[in-house]
Amino acid sequence: MILLISGFTIVLCCCDTEAKHPGKRIMSATVPGNDTVNFSKQLLPLLQKKCSPCHFSGGKMYEKMPFDNGVTILNHETGIVKRIKDQPAVALIRQFILQHHNSN
Repeated sequence: MILLISGFTIVLCCCDTEAKHPGKRIMSATVPGNDTVNFSKQLLPLLQKKCSPCHFSGGKMYEKMPFDNGVTILNHETGIVKRIKDQPAVALIRQFILQHHNSN
């Protein structure tokens, strides 16, 4: 798992959800000893594959929990991790959340 996560080394300047959700920009943070997870390039495609159509534009859960917004992922870790059974995907989600908790 760690090797899979450590294979991702793209540094994110800011998430492209700013245009859709002003004021809720997710900035990247490099966690010492760990790689940075890029929300729009790594996590968003995974979420689109596993959580569409409900949590994306036009879906029945989009208004309450839009998964194209990184803040939603940070605020709903337990529920998201519980529903996703793919362990590499769960590890990537947890890494994304960890890097943002450590940057605060």
